[in-house]
Amino acid sequence: IALVVIAELLNSAVELAVDLASPTLNPIARRAKNIAAGAVLLAAFASAVIGVLTLAPSLFRAVAARPFSGESALLAATALALAGTILTAFLPRPSRQGPSSEPVSRRG
Repeated sequence: IALVVIAELLNSAVELAVDLASPTLNPIARRAKNIAAGAVLLAAFASAVIGVLTLAPSLFRAVAARPFSGESALLAATALALAGTILTAFLPRPSRQGPSSEPVSRRG
């Protein structure tokens, strides 16, 4: 989880530096931002994989030992919620078009 937080902080720093250096639309600035966002995505994916590898064995043992207990139901609900969250993160989002998505020029 710490890796994701660190990647997100670095992504924010890159985005601020790019906005400062290139206040107008620039394809290279866009690529720099996309690469930084991709690093956050990879860190989040690695964190999810490590979480699954760490928690899956105990989840399967608990469910196999007592499949119809309240604890098994809670663990299964948590696992389904986590899977749904991960899948939702990878769904494509509609792009926002309009005046609110245009960058604001800081030079004046």
